[in-house]
Amino acid sequence: MKYQSELVSTGRVPRVLAHYDRNEVAEATRLIHEINNAFSDFRSRNDAKISELQENQDELNRRFAAGPVSSDNDVTLPVRRDGRPRLSQSAADNFLGLLQGDPQMAMTVGSDPDGGFSVERELDNEVLRVIRNSSAMRRLAFNANLSMGFGSWKKLVTTQGGASGWASESDTRGQTDTALFGAVEVFPSELFVNAEVSNYLLDDAGFSIEQFLQTDVADEFSATEGAAFANGNGSNKPLGLFQHPTSTDDDDAREFGTLEYVPTGIAGAFSGSSASPSSSPYDVLVDLISRFRVGYLANATWLMSPQTAGTLRKVKDQDGRFIWQDSLIAGQPSMLLGYPVEMDENAPAIAADSLSIAFGDFSRGYVIVDRPGMQLVRDPYTKKGFTRFYFTRRVGGRVLDSRAIKFIKFSNS
Repeated sequence: MKYQSELVSTGRVPRVLAHYDRNEVAEATRLIHEINNAFSDFRSRNDAKISELQENQDELNRRFAAGPVSSDNDVTLPVRRDGRPRLSQSAADNFLGLLQGDPQMAMTVGSDPDGGFSVERELDNEVLRVIRNSSAMRRLAFNANLSMGFGSWKKLVTTQGGASGWASESDTRGQTDTALFGAVEVFPSELFVNAEVSNYLLDDAGFSIEQFLQTDVADEFSATEGAAFANGNGSNKPLGLFQHPTSTDDDDAREFGTLEYVPTGIAGAFSGSSASPSSSPYDVLVDLISRFRVGYLANATWLMSPQTAGTLRKVKDQDGRFIWQDSLIAGQPSMLLGYPVEMDENAPAIAADSLSIAFGDFSRGYVIVDRPGMQLVRDPYTKKGFTRFYFTRRVGGRVLDSRAIKFIKFSNS
C-alpha cells in the first residue's frame, strides 16, 4: 500500500506516537505493518475466491443457455438438433425446487399445507370463467364459496312464515305462530381431470401446453359438473335439480325440499292441441306460472333441453300466435310467455314421466358451492415417458328453496 511504503522508506512515525518511547514506537509500528500485511493477504485471497466463483457462475450460465450436450463417451443427453435449449420453464422450476428441497409432487392453490408450487391464479380464474359461461346452471344458480376451515356450506331457509293477528284495544292477544326454518347443507365433492401428456410433446411442442390444458380442463369440468347439477345422485357429487323428490302439493302443504310439478295429462307428451285450448300446451305452461308466489316471478327463467325447446317453438296460444319469441339480438335469450329461456343439454328429453321443463328463480332455488382454489399435481414419475397433470377442485350443489322452482311433468297425473 502507498501509505505503508512511505512509512518504511522515510522512517517517520505517526504524529500520535511522537511522545512515546522509541522502542514502544517501533513495536507499535511493527504491529501496524503486520496488520496491514495480513489484511492485504486476506484481500488477495478473497479476491481470488470471488473471481473463481464468478467464473463458475459464468460457465453454468453458458451451459444453461446452450442446453445439454452429448458427452465424449457417447452417453447422449437429451439435446435439440438445432442447439436450442430444451429445458422448459416447468423443468427449470422442478430443478430449482430440487436444489431448494421443495416437494416435487404437489402444486397447489388454496391449500398451504401441501406446499410445492402454485397453479397460476390466472389459470384458476380463467377455468372458472369458462365453466360459468358454458354452464346454464352455473349462470342461473346461486354461487357460494366454502369458507376456509369448513367441510360443508350451510344456510337456514324459512319453510313457513310467522303469523300475525288483529285486535282491538281491549282484546286479548293470543299467541301467534313463529316462523319455521329448514337447514340446507352442501358437502362439496372432488371433481378431477387426470391429463397425460407425452414428454416429447412437452419438449417439442410449438404451442403453449398450459393454454391447451387450460381449455381442455375447463371444458371437461364444465361438462362433468353440468351433468351433475342436472342429474347427479348426490353420492360423491352434487344432488341434481331433476333428481330431487317431487309432488303436486302446493307450497303450503308440500314438505320442505320437495319440488312441485304440474302434469301434462298424457305420459310422454303434451295433451290436446291449440285447436282445443282447454287442454293445450299453452294452458299447461300458464298453469305452471300461476302456481308461483309473486316474489319468485321477478327473476324467473325457463330451463329445458334444445329438443324440448324445439317442441315449444311450435306451440300457439288461443289466438293462433306462437308463444315462443326468438331473440333478434345477439347474446339475448329467447322468450317464452314473457320469460327468458335457458337451454341445457342435460335437462331430460320429453319421455314418459319425465321432468323436462323447469321454471322459476334459480338464484333462490338452487345453490352451487365451490371450494376456492384449484389443485394441480404434476407427476412425471408414475409412467415413464409421460407427465400427468392431475387437476382437482371441489364443488357441490342442491336445491336451496324448494318453493322457487317447479316442473312440468309429462305424465298422466
